[in-house]
Amino acid sequence: MIESPSYLKRIRSFIEKSLESGIILAIEDPENPEILIAEVHTYKPGIKVFAHIFSNLTIVVRPDYQGKGIGKLLLGTLLQETISKHSEVMRVELLVRESNKRAIEFYKKLGFNIEGRLENRICDKTGKLEADIPMGWTFPACRQQV
Repeated sequence: MIESPSYLKRIRSFIEKSLESGIILAIEDPENPEILIAEVHTYKPGIKVFAHIFSNLTIVVRPDYQGKGIGKLLLGTLLQETISKHSEVMRVELLVRESNKRAIEFYKKLGFNIEGRLENRICDKTGKLEADIPMGWTFPACRQQV
């Protein structure tokens, strides 16, 4: 599959940001290590007042691997790594389309809370508008900054 240059540029950008100021985790296909079956990443927004936040969380699991606990393992590992290796981070946030009920329930099960609605933010291929749902996970206890 050949991807467009703008798509590849976007991927390169989130990889660089995640390596520089966040977390990126991936799982390879055990039968073909050249193929990724799942990936999750997040990074700091880059503004000082948000230095305690990982934002833009994105998780992708290939359709044929969904429903097998891989997404739960990846996101759970990301949250544990946030707790153990990023003591300055107290919040992880993401956006999810309102029509993606399965993802909303998945995030809720992992401790994310719905924090509002961004009405008419998404315009799908048919021109239909829908809301983006901001969700956040906050470290269970306030950590003192050193």
